[in-house]
Amino acid sequence: MTLVRVEETDSGGFTVLNLQMVARVKCAGFDGRQQEHRATVFFSDGGMVELAGTDADRVLNAMEDFAGYHRS
Repeated sequence: MTLVRVEETDSGGFTVLNLQMVARVKCAGFDGRQQEHRATVFFSDGGMVELAGTDADRVLNAMEDFAGYHRS
C-alpha cells in the first residue's frame, strides 16, 4: 500500500499521502508538554505536512510497513 488517508480536523476534509513521495519523517513522542504523538512528513517535491495523534501513528505505521520494517 503506498497511499494513506489522514484526516484534516481544521477543514473537515482529508488528505491522501503517497508514501513513495516521502523523503523524510520527523517524529516526536510524548513528553510533559505534549498530549499526543506528532510527525512532520517531508516530501521529495519540497512539500510537508504536520500530523498529530492517530494520524501521526497511522502514517508512521504505514511507512514502516512500506519499508518492510517488522515490529517485534
